Amino acid sequence: MAKTILLADDSVTIQKVVELTFMDEDYEVVATSDGGSALERLPGLGPDLVIADVHMPGADGYEVCRRAKESHPAIPVLLLVGTFEQFDEQRAVEVGADGHLKKPFDSQDLLRQVDSLISRSDALEPAAAAVAEPAPIEHIPDDEVPTAGAPAAEIPAAEVSTAEIPFAPVPEVEPPSVFASEAYVPEVPVPEPPPFDLGAVEPEPAAVAPPAAAPPAVAPPAVAPPAVAPPAVAPPAVAP
Repeated sequence: MAKTILLADDSVTIQKVVELTFMDEDYEVVATSDGGSALERLPGLGPDLVIADVHMPGADGYEVCRRAKESHPAIPVLLLVGTFEQFDEQRAVEVGADGHLKKPFDSQDLLRQVDSLISRSDALEPAAAAVAEPAPIEHIPDDEVPTAGAPAAEIPAAEVSTAEIPFAPVPEVEPPSVFASEAYVPEVPVPEPPPFDLGAVEPEPAAVAPPAAAPPAVAPPAVAPPAVAPPAVAPPAVAP
């Protein structure tokens, strides 16, 4: 039986691409141009998967996902978002989206993701049905229901065995003596320490003070030799 996909996208191009992607597959695509129309078709269509564009007039993809999960929790929802459009991952998680795909997308990527979501949904349906249906309650007739204060059922005397159960007497065991362990602990002699001879202790060597450092040598100041005046030369005598 063919699976039904409910598509909500205001782009005619995207509608054609999705329809061509699943043309040769076991899927039937029902396309709408806005979120409000998709929500109107949802109850009567009962799709196996919903694909909704995040940004479109009226109810956007987040709102379509939220409303779809409220009425059909088991239906997987795949959100579409443009390459240059903002995608709110936190809001997508809050509304219960099962995945998202960026436009433009490859047809094979869309096909693989849809197959994966529907396969997972089919695997979870039996488990969800088993949890939703409670186990049947066994009906007990009123005459078999015990009431408060009713006497306890009597057991016939023939069913009660009066045979005595033989048992072997327990032999008396003499408690061990509290001192019994002393017989197993040998007495170990403790050697006495040798006498301490004060003369054998060598006195510690006296501390030797380090030699005093010699003061640095100071050169005596240089003394300039006394200046010596040249001898006076008398002028030659001149005859009159």
